[in-house]
Amino acid sequence: MGTHYDVLGVRGDASVEEIRSAYLDLARRYHPDRLGSASPVDRARAEARMRRVNEAWDVLGDPAGRRTYDLLLADATSADGPTTAATGAGAAGGARSRPPHRSPDEMPRPVDLRPATGARHGPGPLTAFVPIVLILAVLVAILVITAYAGGGGDEGAGVDSAEPYPVGSCVAVVFSTAGAVDERGAQARPSIVPAPCSRPGASRVVARVPVPVSCPAGSVAQLIPDTEEALCLGVP
Repeated sequence: MGTHYDVLGVRGDASVEEIRSAYLDLARRYHPDRLGSASPVDRARAEARMRRVNEAWDVLGDPAGRRTYDLLLADATSADGPTTAATGAGAAGGARSRPPHRSPDEMPRPVDLRPATGARHGPGPLTAFVPIVLILAVLVAILVITAYAGGGGDEGAGVDSAEPYPVGSCVAVVFSTAGAVDERGAQARPSIVPAPCSRPGASRVVARVPVPVSCPAGSVAQLIPDTEEALCLGVP
């Protein structure tokens, strides 16, 4: 049957890299999974050959196992010749053999027949911040929703604050001439403008009432132009 070196097709003084390279070549050639639609006979032959290749690699691929094998091989060669040496050394390595269908993908590292498809790494440093970012996003969403819901009750107040004549403010009633003039002369039309309370003739807005509701005592009603409301004006 020959020695393990014969099975792999290398010299007895071959380097580790030469032995590994020879093993890979034979694994690619004889592994049963690579035979495709081969006949049962060819597959059986390939399995037997692959079994011997694996056994040879198990012994010669391990430095300590190879040293032991070389010693046994030398002793057997000096005593009984090459044939007995191969048989005895093969028995020494047989206990280390593996199942015949061992895939080349199961070879000791760094041996790997598979093409590189990109290493799979563990979580990167940025991955640790993902939960924190999600929590912050949830908190921001809660704050926005809360502000939106709380702002709904103040909607009326916001409209009131935009009124041109808020209660408590001061206004002045001024008169301007309209463009139309009749036989009695220019028609005076009043307008109400915001004014400082210290301005002469300014009045303080006491209330705002719909016409014809009466104003509180001590105040005077002033119709707001183009509306059906009146301002109740008092002393500033």
